[in-house]
Amino acid sequence: PEAWAWSSCPGYLRASKGLDWVCYERVLGAFAREGGQARRAYGRFLQAAVADPPPSPFSGAVGGLIVGTRDFVDRVRRMIRDEPENGELPQLRRLRSRPSLATIVAVVAPPAPGGMGGPGRWAER
Repeated sequence: PEAWAWSSCPGYLRASKGLDWVCYERVLGAFAREGGQARRAYGRFLQAAVADPPPSPFSGAVGGLIVGTRDFVDRVRRMIRDEPENGELPQLRRLRSRPSLATIVAVVAPPAPGGMGGPGRWAER
């Protein structure tokens, strides 16, 4: 992270590398009161995270896009239900509600008169 071109990380690790417009104290204050000690503790924290990265909060994202409770995801799905397809946001297609497998089977293979029907009806003949 220290080598990333647009990173503020060097300033967290060394005061001499700090940028004027970044407020390092708030983050470093969570690690220690004294600046040098806080920078060393932050460096250890960073090294541990690089060595054993935490799971991405997006690994369980619904449709690769939304992170939240089931109720939140359902609310977002209702919000986009009637929106037209958007070529700039193809991920939205994965969020649209789809019928369950049971619903599809009930519509495509309804029970026939006389008890024959449902998903196994073709095998019974």
